[in-house]
Amino acid sequence: MGTLRNTLLLILILSLCSKGIGFLRDLMITNYVGFNAKTDAIFVSISIVTLIFSVFNTTIRTTFSPLFSSRYLKEKAAVLEEYNNIQNLFLLPFIIISLTVYLFPGFIISIFTPGLNEDSFSYSVNFLKILSFMLIFYGFYYLSTGFLQSIKIYKTVEIGTIINNFTIIACIAIFFQKYNIYSVVIGYVIGSILQFMYAQWVLRKKTNIKFKPKIRFRDKNFNEYISTSKYIVFGSLVTQLTVISDKFVASFFDAGSITALHYASTVKNLPLNIVILVVTNVLFTNLSILKEESKEKFDKLITLQVKYLLYLICPIIVIFICYSEELIRLLFYRGAFTEQGIEMTSQALVAYAIGLFFWVIKEVYTKAAYASKNIKIPFYTSILSLFINLIFNVILGYFLGHIGIALATSLSIAVNCFFLMNKLEKNGIVENKKEMLTITMKNIIFLFIVIFFINILDEFLFFHFDYMIRIIIGSIIIFLIYISCAKLLGIEINKFMRGK
Repeated sequence: MGTLRNTLLLILILSLCSKGIGFLRDLMITNYVGFNAKTDAIFVSISIVTLIFSVFNTTIRTTFSPLFSSRYLKEKAAVLEEYNNIQNLFLLPFIIISLTVYLFPGFIISIFTPGLNEDSFSYSVNFLKILSFMLIFYGFYYLSTGFLQSIKIYKTVEIGTIINNFTIIACIAIFFQKYNIYSVVIGYVIGSILQFMYAQWVLRKKTNIKFKPKIRFRDKNFNEYISTSKYIVFGSLVTQLTVISDKFVASFFDAGSITALHYASTVKNLPLNIVILVVTNVLFTNLSILKEESKEKFDKLITLQVKYLLYLICPIIVIFICYSEELIRLLFYRGAFTEQGIEMTSQALVAYAIGLFFWVIKEVYTKAAYASKNIKIPFYTSILSLFINLIFNVILGYFLGHIGIALATSLSIAVNCFFLMNKLEKNGIVENKKEMLTITMKNIIFLFIVIFFINILDEFLFFHFDYMIRIIIGSIIIFLIYISCAKLLGIEINKFMRGK
């Protein structure tokens, strides 16, 4: 437990650094470009590239661990040869994807965001054409980092992200005066190349792998990878389409709606990426092994993950709901950012924050399904979530605009969460329904009480303070409440900190 705790702590620190620098990147884009049709265009283009390889990244992380984690120490040479073959087999698909995006950017953008105005569409086409070059480097970067994670070398992703974001920031600072917003796109391309080179260097150093230009189509493990990954690919694709569907509907709203959703989502994703995904990804390898050893220990680990991750995320939810406007003003209100941008982004953040609670549970249970090699249930759950999100997007978007889109995302995640829990329980994969309902209800009730209490304090005591002071005092009080009430929520902080 101590070693695992130290690993988690190191990855959390690196993740915090990488996300902090990523946030600085977004702040620079905001400061230089503002809140307008150009920012809508750049975030649409980046989202399309992210869509393509987020699907691939999820598949790699999920399938490589069962394939390689238990065999690497015993059969290192064979595993490295299999990985070399998989990497060579993916070269042609990566080139085809990159060329397709380069040749047909307008068609692709028309499919995903048909409501863009003329200026946004024109910029998006140009941006996507340039960004198409980074797709090959993204592909091999995710392959190498996915393999490294499967053999318990975790920090490469975070350091690679730091390199990428530093490069983007440097390009904006150096080239913006000459190339304007195109400096951002250039930064993304150069950053993808540098992080790819770093990942390859780590892979060679840690494994002594020697890449060979050999391809075996009849590879047992590659066939197993394809067989295992097909549902994960489609499930991840559906998940990313859910994200894109938000931009699809938002493209018909006022200019800046896509940007508001992007910045609100960026703030919302910070705690998810820094804490939740890091913890679940690091524990996934152990989860896969534990599933084979003891069903009781497997169920216990799932319950503990949910309990402790909810304890970590709930104070963040309270801050996002109670101090959304102050937070967005603190983070983004400089340079070309506007008051309208603050209002639109803070409204979206509150709507997104509602879904964070259920996202945590969904993520843990999805990993439990993958560790059990049941990939169909998350796939069908993702399809259900997509349709629910689309329906809510149209209905709530019509009445609430961009706020409705963010709220639709949260509601679809909640439905997804309960459906997934129920299906895994019925299939005997995770049998802890009673404990989970108790944990969920206890945390929801306590969450409402804390939000009500903080709003009362803010209304009668803190209303005359500067917005920055309100955030600081409010956040301190929120965390003190959760620390002092840890035992009430079933959290034993002392044992956890000692690694017991």
